[in-house]
Amino acid sequence: HGEALLVGTTLASAPTSAQRRIQQSLLLAQELQKRNRELAEAKRALAEAQEELTRLREEVEVARSELRYSSEPQAYLLEALRRRESDVLALKRDLRTKDADVEQARRTAEQAVTSRLQVEEDLRRLLAQR
Repeated sequence: HGEALLVGTTLASAPTSAQRRIQQSLLLAQELQKRNRELAEAKRALAEAQEELTRLREEVEVARSELRYSSEPQAYLLEALRRRESDVLALKRDLRTKDADVEQARRTAEQAVTSRLQVEEDLRRLLAQR
């Protein structure tokens, strides 16, 4: 509540352009928080995808071992192996997509931080001029 009062008081006493800058600063700060949440979610999804990829790689290795040591018909094992390899390739594609998403979110967050720092510097200069 005190924060809102401070912002309200600052907005009321600031010139119109300064009000816009303060409003822009607040909007940028909100956008930064949103982007940081998105980045955290993307990182979590990436970690899950990496865990799934590791699990599938282990399954493929088990399937390969079974293929070498099994007395079952070769065709069945080859089909199972092909399915697993197809799953692994699909997960690799998904992982590349997630990596690109994380990188984009990181760049966006960096831009938001840069903008916020510029607005803070503008506010400092404005307040120093008073």
